[in-house]
Amino acid sequence: MDQLASAPCRASRRKRIPGRRVKLRDRDLDILLALAKMRLLRTSDLARLFFRAVATCQKRLRKLYDAELIRAVVTDLAAENRYALAPLGHALLVEELGESSVPSWRPSPRTDGRRLAHLDLLNRYRVALAKEAPRLGVDLARFVPEWELRAADPKAPIIPDALVTLVLPAGRLTLAIEVDTGAEAPAALAKKAHAYRAASMTRRSVFGAVAPGILVVTSSTRRARSASRALFRAKLGRRVLLGAAPFVLADGGLSSGLAFAEVLASWDGSLSAEAFRVGLLRVNMGVR
Repeated sequence: MDQLASAPCRASRRKRIPGRRVKLRDRDLDILLALAKMRLLRTSDLARLFFRAVATCQKRLRKLYDAELIRAVVTDLAAENRYALAPLGHALLVEELGESSVPSWRPSPRTDGRRLAHLDLLNRYRVALAKEAPRLGVDLARFVPEWELRAADPKAPIIPDALVTLVLPAGRLTLAIEVDTGAEAPAALAKKAHAYRAASMTRRSVFGAVAPGILVVTSSTRRARSASRALFRAKLGRRVLLGAAPFVLADGGLSSGLAFAEVLASWDGSLSAEAFRVGLLRVNMGVR
């Protein structure tokens, strides 16, 4: 009993400590801006972007939480926290950076299993690109997620999960990103790929991008296999790249972690890192 009585109380993951003030640093504004852009991020995502140690990240997030600049979203007590921007945090960003530099205010998204898995994977891919692109001499010129594209044109015939523009040493590359967590039949992905091909053949742009490359990010190698076979049967295998977690999440598929759908569809045996050996740096130089 004495050990229990003397043990420090752990702060609640939901309850704020009243009266706590925080002196904001430049890194805090970076955290708030990342949450404004990506809507919901796990502790590990923010640690990868801005900190060397997860524990340091947790302490800083706690201070921002107690200052009511961010809110914690707990979906499972056994899982790590996710964080979203609070109204006060958004107002502070607008005051510090200007309205034109901050995405419009959006409440945190719904966290049912299907939507959460989709958003997690999209954001993990974005974090990997943002973190590793500078190291590889790549400029992440644009990453526009689906909700911003939909707000710009809700009636567009094709709305990617994200539209990405990279400036690589060999030139500029624009990609339509499709995230596949297995919530839909692989045939639905093939149907969307057909829509991209039709737009490309008629030179119709997808939110300003004419004939963007298609990159499907899947939640597992098993899902990548199913997707590749559906695309190959639809005669789209040569046009689509696939990247499966965790391989593509190392650096966003810049140096490796990708494969062409036609390659995966005919691959013998279990898929491994060897199957996903293409990278965007090589693809942009015409290497298959």
